[in-house]
Amino acid sequence: MTYYAHSLENRPQAHWHSLRAHLLAVAKRAGGFLEPLGLGELARLAGLLHDLGKYAQEFQQRIRGALIEVDHATAGALLARDRFSETPESALAARIVAQCILGHHGGQPDGNRVDERLGKTIPDCSSWRQEIQLPASLAAAKPFGSRTPFEAYVAARMVYSALVDADHLDTGHFYQPWRLWMEPPSLAELNSRLQSHLAHLTAGKTGQLNAARQSMLQRALSLAGAPNGVYTLTVPTGGGKTLASLAFGLARAVQCGLERVIVAVPYTSIIEQTADVFRAALGDDNPAKPIVLEHHSAFEARGDSAEGEEKLKAAAENWNVPIIVTTTVQLLESLYGNKPSRSRKVHNIARSVLILDEAQTLPSRLLRPSVAMLDELARTYGCTVVLCTATQPAILRQDGFVGGKEGLRDSLELAPQPDRLARALKRVTFRRAGKLAKRELARRLRNEARVLCVVGTRARSRELHSLLAGAPGAFHLSTWMCPAHRRKILAAISQALRGRAPVRLVSTSLIECGVDLDFPVAYREAAGLESIIQTAGRCNREGRRKAKDSVTWVYELDRADGRLLPEVAQRWAAARAAWRSADRRGRDLLAPETMREYCRDLYWTAGARALDAPGILDEIRRRRIDFPCAWIAAEFRLIEDDSVPVLTPYGDGPRAIAELDQGLALGDDLRKLARRAQQFAVSVKPSERETLIADGRARVVREDVYGDRFVALADPAAYGATGIVIG
Repeated sequence: MTYYAHSLENRPQAHWHSLRAHLLAVAKRAGGFLEPLGLGELARLAGLLHDLGKYAQEFQQRIRGALIEVDHATAGALLARDRFSETPESALAARIVAQCILGHHGGQPDGNRVDERLGKTIPDCSSWRQEIQLPASLAAAKPFGSRTPFEAYVAARMVYSALVDADHLDTGHFYQPWRLWMEPPSLAELNSRLQSHLAHLTAGKTGQLNAARQSMLQRALSLAGAPNGVYTLTVPTGGGKTLASLAFGLARAVQCGLERVIVAVPYTSIIEQTADVFRAALGDDNPAKPIVLEHHSAFEARGDSAEGEEKLKAAAENWNVPIIVTTTVQLLESLYGNKPSRSRKVHNIARSVLILDEAQTLPSRLLRPSVAMLDELARTYGCTVVLCTATQPAILRQDGFVGGKEGLRDSLELAPQPDRLARALKRVTFRRAGKLAKRELARRLRNEARVLCVVGTRARSRELHSLLAGAPGAFHLSTWMCPAHRRKILAAISQALRGRAPVRLVSTSLIECGVDLDFPVAYREAAGLESIIQTAGRCNREGRRKAKDSVTWVYELDRADGRLLPEVAQRWAAARAAWRSADRRGRDLLAPETMREYCRDLYWTAGARALDAPGILDEIRRRRIDFPCAWIAAEFRLIEDDSVPVLTPYGDGPRAIAELDQGLALGDDLRKLARRAQQFAVSVKPSERETLIADGRARVVREDVYGDRFVALADPAAYGATGIVIG
């Protein structure tokens, strides 16, 4: 009898996918992925056994048309456990292989589910012995005896990633053999292109700012071959760290034989512009050889041709491109995920340069597991980790993170003398404005021709903007406005700033990262030190004025006008303490030591438990091997956001809504349409959306086709100049 893994509709069985060929191909590919990491043998075994249950007669009947359900994963997991558990070390490794096999379609399961699955009665599939030869033992299992539980957990994630990616690629190649991947340019060629681009950018430029940027770049490049696994790049906002970090990353990858550069940024709003900067620098203009991939929750493949879009879409599945620009959320939640779709890329994160832009934005509640994962990638999986920010978050062991027992190790600073660089690039003066009523704050903003004011909530931004009614150049930005609307407002602000028009901008914190605007004066509502400094990065950004003439004011609202959220209040308390200490010591607020002092105070006040709110690290240590992978994936959510989208009539929003109203989009067409519609969507609380529907100001779009997935504003008055109107 011939055994098959996959069938082809309306094609003779001779053209079907041989089960033996599939198992051998997946084993070879998965093993090849992890061979450089010392896990090749485990990945090969997982690949060889993952579909072993398809040797059962019941499955072969099903693939030939019988309407029966067959569990084809448990057989291979059972065999891994029973055949390779002769020593404690091999039993540990075999358990990992079994867990990966059981979840290769539905997701890596919790450890308690493994025993439930392995206790099932399964069909006989002993025919595998006629076609498959297993290794005599797991020789690579011995090192598992010395791995900590967390190290074993990360190894399990790597094996699972290699298995599901190899399985997907081999199955995809069978069904679409014409989808051949064109090799992109080598990293050495990209490095050469970038160096030429940087030389062109700096040719003939003089001045203190450019000299500081060049000094920082040259030092970073000189350290590209250093033996460290962790680096910091501490550069004030506007110091040129975006291209400098990429230059270091490419030089590092070439010199150390790494495979790609991954840049993680905090917000989706700045991914596109970062990717565009990289494309311009690297000449990414050949759709057959995509170089830069931007990947985030709103990702839509953008190519100049159908071929280019297809290749970018494929690359997004497993990050098999030289340069990836993604969000910190996408990176870390993939590393701690458990679903195949998120996990396929994990093995390709190994042996990469990981650049965390604006590293200070890592949320405190998951800081310890985030740092533990980055440290393990640097120590064991050949990664180079670069913390790139003006405000280093003090997550190094040498900073005393969690008492010096945890944190990133063996760090090296890429910037030349960060304290001196901070002084050289100092462009603002910080002042405390004390407590202000909103009307007093509005009066101050009216008295400035050009001023930025960053507030703590969307409601406060709208209210303050309303107090500026009639003032020339009054602008508003918040996430109550859809992305397309915000882009248009930012373009108008940029144009006004280039001329002589007045600009009085009230914004939420969305302005603080990756937005290239330059104001002579800024105001910032009380917040953490990192937020205050980010606001200051939009003040005298180009250094055209003296620092004493460009002031960033920090104010507290009168209690009657609003209170800080508890976490923000805690950060402001730590910021005040660090500010007072800096004043006593004659140190600037931008000095790296000020930020370290702030972070130490913040983390020590919070305590180790608060830096891992779900208790992920403790749970991994407690389980030892029966890792609760599904539970971890559910708990490791960097953004605790239960918001839901509402489509708005802004710009081309009505067209997107009308296309959905037709109810014709399905599958990939629906996904593409939904991604386009995101440009006109605003996120609100579920209760707020229900209120809009109940009041008749919003409606569910084609509930008969999409369920409640899409809700659109039905009342034009529900969306105005400052975005969606809830009340």
